[in-house]
Amino acid sequence: MNSIWKARLPIPHSDSIQPTQPLDTANKDIMRKRLGAMGEEMACSLLRERGFEILDRNYRSSHREIDIICRDGQDLRFVEVKARREPMEGEAWEAVTVAKQRRIASAAGAYLRGPRLRELGFRPDEYHFDVVTIVWNEDGDQCSREYIPDAYTLIYA
Repeated sequence: MNSIWKARLPIPHSDSIQPTQPLDTANKDIMRKRLGAMGEEMACSLLRERGFEILDRNYRSSHREIDIICRDGQDLRFVEVKARREPMEGEAWEAVTVAKQRRIASAAGAYLRGPRLRELGFRPDEYHFDVVTIVWNEDGDQCSREYIPDAYTLIYA
């Protein structure tokens, strides 16, 4: 057994296939995805509580993604969700870097040009870029939710 691997993933009927990641890393990836999915569910709940209508989730355009797209009256909101578990370095919203903002804006442009809004018969007056942060305590039994409207504005130079 290669010393890099801490454990082998069970693979039926083949000893020649090697796992692509150590189990610790695979478990972290699974936990990160679960945390993200739970965070998005909680974010949708928070947005609905505020009276927003969820139009789309996990919208993809090329390699860009928008977590949640919702309607706020006649406005359209593109929402990035950041779910974290304490302890963490920095604030969850700080993970929405300028590069991430540009990718979200690019996906938003594709969404605005695409057929979905025509299908809904909706023409937004304005659009906004918001962030929702979900932060769980170390035990994972309590969390704080924060909605940051107009978290950033696109400036083209």
